[in-house]
Amino acid sequence: MTFLGLITSFICFVIAFFSRKNKMSPIFVFPMFIGVVTFFANFRLWGLPSASSIVYLMILCGVVFFALGGSLVKPVATHSKVKYTYKTKFLFVVVSLLLFWGVYKLLTISLPLLLMGESLNAVRGVYFGQEVEGISHNSWDDFIEIYLNKPTEYALIPIVAYEMAKKKEDRLLSFKLMVMCIVLIILSTLNTGGRFMLVLFVLVIAGAFILRKIDNKKYYIFEKNKGKSKNKKVWLVVVVCILGYSLYWLSTNRTGEQGNYDFGKTIYMNYCGCIPHMSEKLIKIDYTYGATFLQGISRPIMLLYKYLLGGGMFPDFYQRSINISQILQSEVYWGDTVFNAYVMPFYYFYWDGGIVAVILESFVYGFFCMKIYVKRKLSVLYDVKYLLILLYLLASTVWFAPYFIYFVLAYFYINIFLKKCPNQ
Repeated sequence: MTFLGLITSFICFVIAFFSRKNKMSPIFVFPMFIGVVTFFANFRLWGLPSASSIVYLMILCGVVFFALGGSLVKPVATHSKVKYTYKTKFLFVVVSLLLFWGVYKLLTISLPLLLMGESLNAVRGVYFGQEVEGISHNSWDDFIEIYLNKPTEYALIPIVAYEMAKKKEDRLLSFKLMVMCIVLIILSTLNTGGRFMLVLFVLVIAGAFILRKIDNKKYYIFEKNKGKSKNKKVWLVVVVCILGYSLYWLSTNRTGEQGNYDFGKTIYMNYCGCIPHMSEKLIKIDYTYGATFLQGISRPIMLLYKYLLGGGMFPDFYQRSINISQILQSEVYWGDTVFNAYVMPFYYFYWDGGIVAVILESFVYGFFCMKIYVKRKLSVLYDVKYLLILLYLLASTVWFAPYFIYFVLAYFYINIFLKKCPNQ
């Protein structure tokens, strides 16, 4: 175990301790999550390498200033509450169309590859632009995925989780539509060969139930003396079991190790591997001056610039921020472990201007996340949006979620899927 790692995790725990009054607020969840990951990374199990001192400095500054930014947010007045409901007919049409799209991709890409004896790694390769057994994506596939399918799915995760945590009589979504959303999310994991969306879905469901309890609202599954209580519990258990089995099947199929698959190693590497991986990918960095932090939200504007003013080219500083994805996708080898992609948000911040950018952007990120949290008292809209923010935070061992346009679009799609009640 390293001294710097222990100090970093200890300070994260201290920040979380002083924020414990609001146990699901960003300034509790984020420091606690990063602290746990940093603490266990220090054990360096399964050949996990050590991290450089600059990585621990990035984590420490990032967590401290994230918490400082969040602590400046003031409570909002509750007299301005607004009632929202879902555009259920619109949601039904959107989900139905995306289910047709998912089935089409399953029948034309995923299933043929699996029947040829390929693993989900091949499916994932095709999803990221490779050609396998003569099967590949085209530009329209990528457009639909990035701007329609993935943003919708990531918007649906907090919506479905929020509705699952409510009592049946309080739900605004029908059981049929909720099942359709869950099927769409599972179908997407088959078509991308990835697993993390399912992991995040399970974690956000858990977060929704915990938030319900903190808000002093009963879990509908724990109500007593009601005839349908047992059926409700069974329904939730079935959903969790289906998601859990899907995750296990995806994991074993990705590796081809059904008989001796080490689930513990996979979980440990997927969560703790981001720390030494940041050390591996701290190459000579040419700063991007805010373009990385704003990558997701600025992409539509920069695409207009590229084709109208830039002669088909992005500005150099913006192109460097795009290239970060390619740098992270290159594989590193730790013994028998192949690792890529996963880093913490602070790595992305560092690209914008070193430790100074980590401090400033962590501060802004913490302020934004906490602002959404305190607005939860105002409407269902912000309840759902905060669950998406929770998803962002729980994905912090993989990405800085707002770096990707589909995560940013998911935030705005929530506004499209909800509407104010007519009497407002």
